[in-house]
Amino acid sequence: MPANLRITGGIHTNKKLSIPVSSVTRPAQAVVRESLFNWIGHDLTGKSCLDLFAGTGILSWESMSRGASRAVLVEQHPQACRCLKEQAGIFDYTRDQLLVLRRDVHRWLTRSPKEDFDIIFIDPPYHSDYFQRCLLLLLEKRLLKTGGYVFYEIDRRQHDEIPWLPRPVSGPMSGSIAIPVKNNDEESYGVIKSSRRGNTYFGLIGAI
Repeated sequence: MPANLRITGGIHTNKKLSIPVSSVTRPAQAVVRESLFNWIGHDLTGKSCLDLFAGTGILSWESMSRGASRAVLVEQHPQACRCLKEQAGIFDYTRDQLLVLRRDVHRWLTRSPKEDFDIIFIDPPYHSDYFQRCLLLLLEKRLLKTGGYVFYEIDRRQHDEIPWLPRPVSGPMSGSIAIPVKNNDEESYGVIKSSRRGNTYFGLIGAI
């Protein structure tokens, strides 16, 4: 059945998406999206986005509506990918603007994608270890541009099992625990904004 998903900001405000609900898609709630764009700003003109475990792609559609110039959506479920491509056609996006890849996210990350991004969304399946594995991998491979952000959405179990996430999660964070990333240089990342809604924990990770 169709999801009652509407874009909440930008040039496509109130545009309804033709994307079905299924057991493999869990779109970010409107209140979570509102928090995200309050944090990063509503004008994303010229920004590039990577949407991992894209599902309905709602965060990418929201970002493109707010001026993002490019989005890459990675999703392994065939039906979800088909719907994402159909929706891209409805918006008349070219592949240079919005690219849908049917891939396993972790495998795709291990192959060192050549592109880097201003904003990376990561919303892995609940009750999995994908979040920690994929987050550390994308940071180590420098997929995040300088000054960029990773937005995560995870469940309580994932949150409680990852020791460097702050506790309790409520409002802007300061003094977050850093994630060291060692390549040619050493750079540290941490949680700079975070919140929760029920059992959903979400936040922004950036360089600190």
